[in-house]
Amino acid sequence: MKNKNVFLRDKVRGAFLGVAIGDAMGMPVETMTAEEIGRLPGGGVDRYLPALQRNPKSIRRFEAGQTTDDWQLTAAIARSLISCSGYDFQDTVEEQVRELKISTAGWGKSTKRSLIEIKKFVDSNGTRGRNPVLPVDFSVTNHLDGGGCGNGVAMKIAPIGLMIALRPWVIRGSLLDIVVEQGQVTHADLRASIAAYAMAWLVCSLVREKIESTERRKLFMKWHRLFRAVHAAEVMFRGSFFQDAEMFSARLDTVKYEFASDCSLGMLVQCIGGTSCYCLESVPFAISVFFRHPTDFRAGIFEAVNAGGDTDSNASMAGALIGANVGMTAIPEDMLHLPFEADPVIALADKFFDALT
Repeated sequence: MKNKNVFLRDKVRGAFLGVAIGDAMGMPVETMTAEEIGRLPGGGVDRYLPALQRNPKSIRRFEAGQTTDDWQLTAAIARSLISCSGYDFQDTVEEQVRELKISTAGWGKSTKRSLIEIKKFVDSNGTRGRNPVLPVDFSVTNHLDGGGCGNGVAMKIAPIGLMIALRPWVIRGSLLDIVVEQGQVTHADLRASIAAYAMAWLVCSLVREKIESTERRKLFMKWHRLFRAVHAAEVMFRGSFFQDAEMFSARLDTVKYEFASDCSLGMLVQCIGGTSCYCLESVPFAISVFFRHPTDFRAGIFEAVNAGGDTDSNASMAGALIGANVGMTAIPEDMLHLPFEADPVIALADKFFDALT
């Protein structure tokens, strides 16, 4: 049992560090194209850098090693799970609302707008704003322009997947219910929740085993089990999606493990459609990066960053997956040192593990 706990603790640390390191590595070049990043000295990002881009304005003065909303909101959910020794919907929302006072640097529009509305509800004792138990109103977003369909749910959902993995006696089917409940707090388009479910499902399934990069049969089966889980989730919620909306599973199916693992990065991005914050691009891309580099943390992080687009979120999600697979012990030492501060992340991961085991 002791060895098993050491193994699982290392996995939780790896997933937490994956989110934070990916966020910090991707922060400097968020919104830049792969071509723009490739013109940087050295041909791209290969270490922690200060913010290089000038959009979004909120993070333009960030220093090397700083994290943004990806780690901020992931940590908020983790703290809620720690304080409640498990999942409490209201508490997870309150933790995220509290983050509004600390910083909204880099926050997506859907997340920021929704949590501000919920804060109004709390501050006014329910006379203004939106009750968090009510889903986001479809009328405030335009799904045809990607509104309410970003990666803001997926990028913070890793702790939910970890919780289910550490508590296998919890009915695994509840993972979908929890993720959708979280997603509808901030994102009107259900596909954002389905994309987050794909992330949470994969994080959960990776914690209790380690798949080597040479085990292609296992990786192949993992990809197809993921696809079936996502498709089944979409079937369960049939009728709840926007009319004529492309399903997340359909976009994931355009890639397939065999193609994702062997094609060039350029071909992968072209197949997926891009690396923006749109969840039908961002999440399949991050998942593909994991399947391309299931045990190589450095390669996966830098591939996600140097591909451009929503670099911090993409790298943080890829980092969470690779970290959940290999654990902290397989993360390169130089990625744990200043300017990045690993100790607070590790401390939170340990509190999380202790509270949930």
